Amino acid sequence: MKNLEQVKISMKTVLVTGGLGYLGSKVCERLKKEGYEVRIFCHRTRNAGLDGFKHFYGDVLEMDSILKASRNCEFIVHCAALNEVECRKNPNRALEINAIGTRNMLEAALRMGVRRFIYISTFHVYGKANGRIDEKTLPEPRDDYSISHYAAEQYCRQYNGLGLECVILRVSNAYGAPVNKNIKRWTLLINNLCMQCVNNNSIILKSPGCQKRDFISLSDISSGVSLVMKKPKNALSGRVYNLGGENALSLVEVAKEVASTYSQMHGKPIKVESPHKGKSEKLFFDISMIKKIGYRPKSNFREEIRKTLEACSE
Repeated sequence: MKNLEQVKISMKTVLVTGGLGYLGSKVCERLKKEGYEVRIFCHRTRNAGLDGFKHFYGDVLEMDSILKASRNCEFIVHCAALNEVECRKNPNRALEINAIGTRNMLEAALRMGVRRFIYISTFHVYGKANGRIDEKTLPEPRDDYSISHYAAEQYCRQYNGLGLECVILRVSNAYGAPVNKNIKRWTLLINNLCMQCVNNNSIILKSPGCQKRDFISLSDISSGVSLVMKKPKNALSGRVYNLGGENALSLVEVAKEVASTYSQMHGKPIKVESPHKGKSEKLFFDISMIKKIGYRPKSNFREEIRKTLEACSE
């Protein structure tokens, strides 16, 4: 029989898959500060600058390693996935890791009695990137990245019906400085623009830059995950939430903000170049559903860009 202290610790245990990755590492840091016992499930052997965590090495396609890592966990935050670049390079692997890997994690969570499974999905499942997008918008995934994530969402729905409380977070465009410089996610739009400033002293857009996107910092994503974890048992069963920054900007606007921040930091003017003007687009990525349960994006956009520029220079 466990004593009360052991039970208390067990009920605060969370497994973060992909915990050494771009988003997962930030989630781990946040949850540790909040007092959770955080386990990291990953296939890499380096610690990516994360100390004080228990590491479980394995693969989302290996059930034995998943079961071992999931034992006595109250929560699983599933961040492990191939990113959009990796999915384009290897679409078969994308379906394996993002969809079947998620199903394996769900199966382990069900077997181990995990209380809540939080799946980190993407706004890309909607397909469209303009107009109003809320949780009732019909998903129309159009590439291997979004299709594999939507397939994973369907598995979450299946297992929610089997008694595992699942919550899906559809995250908009993430940005921000990684926990460790060894985490390579400089292909993300804002991060890429920051890197262009540092390496080239200029920003070159490949499109007119009129299209708008919603941007959310790593800190605000972590805040959203933390919020969902704190809700009472079964309060969010089967819920899908858009998770964004309420920060819809055109690519040109973002580029100018990055250039301006860099200029203030280093006293160097940065030129922003883009092709001929295109048609302006409107976007409203609606996050009112998750705001109803207490979420508020709090990051300062310019400050986050400053931190990202500093990370580029390291």
